[in-house]
Amino acid sequence: IMKRRGFPSPWRKWCWGDKWKLVRGAVDPPYNWVVGIKASDSKYRASPKWNKYIVELPELGEYALQPIIEFTREDVWTYVKRYRLELNPCYEIYGCGGVCMFCPYRDASAIEKIMSNDYWCRKIVDVLLSIRSRSRFAVQILRRWTFHVRSSDRYSLADCRRLKLFLQLSA
Repeated sequence: IMKRRGFPSPWRKWCWGDKWKLVRGAVDPPYNWVVGIKASDSKYRASPKWNKYIVELPELGEYALQPIIEFTREDVWTYVKRYRLELNPCYEIYGCGGVCMFCPYRDASAIEKIMSNDYWCRKIVDVLLSIRSRSRFAVQILRRWTFHVRSSDRYSLADCRRLKLFLQLSA
């Protein structure tokens, strides 16, 4: 998606844009969603427009069902333990659920786990090397995501030089 649409940003996230278009293209209408988001995840999700169990999207003729919108992180873990739910193994492996592997908002721990996987690291670095943006936001994200790559032996010296040069030119 990034090669086609550009770098995700606070003003143009993929979560509610291109990703939903891909889903809509694979499923027949009507599109009604069950989503696992919590109001405590962000100010946006806590706003009156989104902080409810059923969100009507009249312009689209759709509904979003948000059964855990009022849960805290602790509530989620209590629920998982109480009902002995099996966790998605991606949470332990990558520090996230395995969707949106490259997200500018990942924390350092998740980035380190994702970038320690050869497959994801190579895909992400290849895309990062193709980025043309020099915005402060893009450079900040590039630095966060390539921090672990510079000391890696998975990349040729040429790849590491290209990353280093890119970051120097962007400074």
